[in-house]
Amino acid sequence: MVINMKNYNDLKTKVENIFNDLHITYEILDFQDDDLNYDIQISTAGKLKLLKQINCILYFSSKDYSMNIIVGNIYRIKKDENLLSIYELLNEVNQMQTAGNFTIYNATNDKQIFYRSSIPCGEDFSKLNKSLIHFHLRNFTSSLGILLEYLKRRENQINEN
Repeated sequence: MVINMKNYNDLKTKVENIFNDLHITYEILDFQDDDLNYDIQISTAGKLKLLKQINCILYFSSKDYSMNIIVGNIYRIKKDENLLSIYELLNEVNQMQTAGNFTIYNATNDKQIFYRSSIPCGEDFSKLNKSLIHFHLRNFTSSLGILLEYLKRRENQINEN
C-alpha cells in the first residue's frame, strides 16, 4: 500500500494506460512503502525469443521521481563456479551499458545474477511517457541479450578446456 505518494492515482492511471498501450501484462504490488510497484512481464523477441516472457519489478520512486527496474534470477551461479571470472564478465558487459548494470546477488546459499536500472522521470514524474518506459524495458532486454551471449561464450570456453 502506498503510504504518502503525491498524485498517486494520476500516476497509477498514466502508467497503466502506457502498459496497456505497450501490451505489457502487469500486476500491482502492495508493498508498505511510498512507491508505485508493479510486477510486469516483458515479451521477448529476436535472440531472447526462447525465453518468451521475462518477469521483473518496475517501480516508481516518490523519493527521487525515478522509474526503476529490478530483475533477479537471471543466472544461478553454481557452487563450484569461479566467481572471479563471473565478476570479470559482468564488469565487461556493464561497461557496454548506457543504463543499468548486472551484479551478483549473494543470498546465503544462492548466488545469482541480478539487474537493476534507474531513470529519472522529472519532478512529479512530468517526463514519464510511453517512450521512456519503452526505452527502459528495451534497454534491459538488449543488455540481457549481450549478457547471455557472453555467458554462452564463457560456457563454450570452459567446455573446450
